[in-house]
Order: sequence, then structure tokens, then C-alpha cells
Amino acid sequence: MCMNHMYPPVGAALTNSEIKERIADHKAKMNESQVQITQYERCLNARVPIARLPPELLAEIFKFYMETNSIEKPIGWVPPKRRLAHWYAYRFRIAQVSHHWRQVAIQNPCLWADIVTTSLECFKQMLIRSKEAPLAIVWHVMHDSRESREIMRLIVSELHRIRKLVLTAPKSFLRAFNRDCNQPRNATQLRVLHVVDCEKPSGTYVGSIPFISTLSLPQLQELKVTGYSLVSFRMLLLPSLTSLIWSPSTLHTIGHLLDLLQSTPLLCTLLIYDAKFRLKSETSNIHAKLLYLQRLRVGCHLGACATLLNHLEFPKDIEINLFVDGPALSPEDEITDLQAINTALYKTFTPKFLRSFDISPLGKDLGDRCFGIVLTGWSTILPHESPGLNNRDPEPHLQLTFTGIKPIEMLVDMACSQLPLSNVDYLRVNESQDYKIHAWRDTFYRMANLTKLQVSGYAADVLPQALHIIDVPVANTDGVSSKKMKVLFPRLAFLQLKRVCFVERHGLPPAEGDFISRLEGALKDRCAHGYVLAHLDIWPPLSTIYEHMLKEVVKKMT
Repeated sequence: MCMNHMYPPVGAALTNSEIKERIADHKAKMNESQVQITQYERCLNARVPIARLPPELLAEIFKFYMETNSIEKPIGWVPPKRRLAHWYAYRFRIAQVSHHWRQVAIQNPCLWADIVTTSLECFKQMLIRSKEAPLAIVWHVMHDSRESREIMRLIVSELHRIRKLVLTAPKSFLRAFNRDCNQPRNATQLRVLHVVDCEKPSGTYVGSIPFISTLSLPQLQELKVTGYSLVSFRMLLLPSLTSLIWSPSTLHTIGHLLDLLQSTPLLCTLLIYDAKFRLKSETSNIHAKLLYLQRLRVGCHLGACATLLNHLEFPKDIEINLFVDGPALSPEDEITDLQAINTALYKTFTPKFLRSFDISPLGKDLGDRCFGIVLTGWSTILPHESPGLNNRDPEPHLQLTFTGIKPIEMLVDMACSQLPLSNVDYLRVNESQDYKIHAWRDTFYRMANLTKLQVSGYAADVLPQALHIIDVPVANTDGVSSKKMKVLFPRLAFLQLKRVCFVERHGLPPAEGDFISRLEGALKDRCAHGYVLAHLDIWPPLSTIYEHMLKEVVKKMT
């Protein structure tokens, strides 16, 4: 038997109009109850201690919450949707905690003034809630659409209060929008402008950046351009600029770049990535003075880097990062350009500025071969007591990355003998199977103030021989020859060996020619001449097979 027919349904005897009236009455009572519940909840929320804070202070807490969570803010011209939604959710979470919080959040324009790629409706709401607060807009246009054009029109209508604009768009979209847009283009408050051309292929476009080049930018300070030539944005190189970041897409001449840099005397930051330059004779007549420069980063081929450094004038001891690619040059030209770079860098740093120095292989290709070397310098003495923690190094003051230049041993020798390294206190030489520094004395003889040395892996193979004391013949003024004692690292007190192969065959006791025996001989020689090592650190810990041998060495020689 069907259960529905056991008892008559509620309201079976009522007419349709009576049933509708009953439903309306119950809904009204439910709504009234819900209103009362909401009022009671607000009353409870009002008694929470944080609810007693003044709205102005609560708003500051909200802003701090947004700023401290900005690490989730999407970076790059195609932000992952999940990360974008997560970052955007912060402000909406704040507005959903309580009625009081929602009122304070919505009335705080700064929470809504940072806008990243979103829908048209959300973009409009963000503009409304931001009121007249200064705007920071990151907008990525993948292709031309009605919604993209409408958002661009909204951006133009708010140009008067935009302080930062990051715009990634194809040239074709900007060109079409520029043709149809008749709005005023005075960006009087714009301080930061990033423009990226995402059109593929980029080709050899040398015209002005569509739309962007027509803006009035009297307060522009930071300019970042990717995928455009110098000609395309030369009108944006204003005297007010303090930062220029450029990733070109076409060939340029060093002379053209230097000529344009003359119009930006206040530059503090100059970053040029993956630039392809043509060298011309007229370059030698152009010099650019950047007397306020604090950070210089250039990535280009060897000859262009040498030319650029020798035609720029900037203060001493600034942060320099060079990524130098060695094209197919003759050995003579290669050496000449390397000497020019080292000479320019020697003049850049004061003699005692660099205190720590690192030599590391750049990386390995698919064939597991080293394809470059990185030379890094700091103005501070790096910590060395905790080798196993993988602590990140601070930002260096000097970083030289060389690729395609061989032999690498020659490159290291030239750099260390010509750079101002006489006051270096801490040196790290990291392992590479593809090159080995054989002439330690000739390469590092200028580091007379070195007290701490860290050597990794195969780089330590010839170290014991270099640590020996040798006698060098010296001719006196009267023609009589004598011998002078030559010591590498005379002030060396701390030696750290990482992942060093101490025996030729793992698992067997040390032989006469093994690293342990050679190291013992070198330290014994130094002790005999008064150069005692204070501390010898082995990392990682050794196996018990030959651990006792090194313990004896450490006990006797340190």
C-alpha cells in the first residue's frame, strides 16, 4: 500500500487561495525570525573585543592583512587562475566575516584599489569601491574581444588616478584600440609603467608602442618594456625616470642605447635582458653619465658588454650583474674584450670593497657538461659555520656569468688577477668536473688577506700542492740572486672541505698519493714555517675507514 494514501495531506480540505495565504504567513514568520536571528548575531559580534576598535584602526589592520599576504599575488603575464582566485579572495573574506567588518571594508577604498586581471563586472565593482584612491592595475589581454576593449576604456577613464599600470597585450589589440579610442590620455599620477608585447612572433616591429606612446606621463619613474625596440619607446625615456628595465626583440646598436640614456640622468636602476647589439664605430664618441645609478644588470654578448661598460659613467661600488655570452670570436678578440670588462670593473669598485668571493659552475646541459661559470662577490663576510643548512646567500654586489668562453681556467685566472680582490676574507671554490683550477698560486696570489676558504669536490684536488711553501728566486739590485719564500693565503685560519674524495679507491685505506697524505704534507710544511691552521672542517662527516687518519692530521696540524 502506498504510504501517501494512509493519511490525508495537510491542507487537503483547503482551497488553493487558502493554501497560498498559509504559505505566505509562514514565510513572513520565517523572514521575521531570520531578521531577529541576524540582529542577535550582530549583537554577539559587537561584544567581541576586536569590534570595539575604531573603524580607522580596523581598516589599517585589513590593509596590513592584504600586504602581508601579497606573496600570493600572481607574477608573470599569465597568472595561474587558482593563485589569482586565492589572492583575490583575501579582500572578500574580510567583507564576509561580519556586518561591521563588511561596512568597514567596503568603505575603505585602498582595499579595492589593487586590481588584477578579472571579469568586466568585477572590474567595475572594484573601481566603484576604490572611489578616488590611487590605482594599481595589472591587466593581461590575450586576444581582442568586446570585454577587453570595454575594460581598456575603463582604464583610460581612470588614468588620472592610476599610479601603477602593468599591461600585457598584443600590438594588434593596442593598435585597434588606439584607433577607436577618443578619450583624454593624461596619466598625471602614473609612476610605474610595465608594457609587454605578447604577440607571436614578435618580428622586427620598430614603430611606436600603440596607444602607450600617446600617453602624457609627466611623473613616470619606473619603466619596464618587453618585446619592443628602443625606437618604439624612446618617447617614454623621460628625465624623471629612475628605473629602466628592457628586454628587446630586435638588434640594436650600443651607440643608440647610449644616446638615449643621456636623456635619463636620474636613473638608479638599469636592467637590460638578452640584448642583441651591433657594434659600430661611432659608439666610441658617445658616453652616458648615470651619476645616480645604484644597480646595473646587462645580458648581452662579450664585445657589446665590454663596449657598454667602457662608455658608461656611474658611481663606485654599485650592484653589478653581467650575463656575458661568448660568440664565435678569435682568441685575441676574446682576451681583449675580457680584459676590457675586468678593467672597467676594477675601476668600478674601491680596492677594499669586496669581502667574500664565490666561483661556481653555471649549470649543466643535457650531456651533463658545464656550459658556463659564475663569479660572485659580496661586500660583507658570509657566514661559513653551518654548511649543511643550505642557507641562501644575500644579494651579491657583483655577479659575472660567462657562457661559451673557453678555456674556463683562463677566464677565472684573468678575473681573479684583475678584479679588486685584495681584501677578500672568504673564498668559496665549488666543484666542477669539466674544469679544474691548476694554478692556484697564480690565480689567487692577490688574496693575501684571506682567512677562510671553502673548497668543494674535485676543485680541491690540487689544493694541497698549492698550500705548500715554496722558494722563488729573486734578483737583488746588485745582481746577486737569492730566494724568497712564497706563501698562498698567509693568513688562512679556517679551511672547509666539502664532498672531497680523500682516497683514490673508496673503502680502502689511504695510500701515499691520496688526498689525505698530500693534505697532511702541506699542513705540516705550513706549520714548520709558522703558518698554523686554526680550524679544519670536513663536511659531510667521514666514514670510520679513514676518519682516524684525518683526526690525526687535524690534531697535529691545527
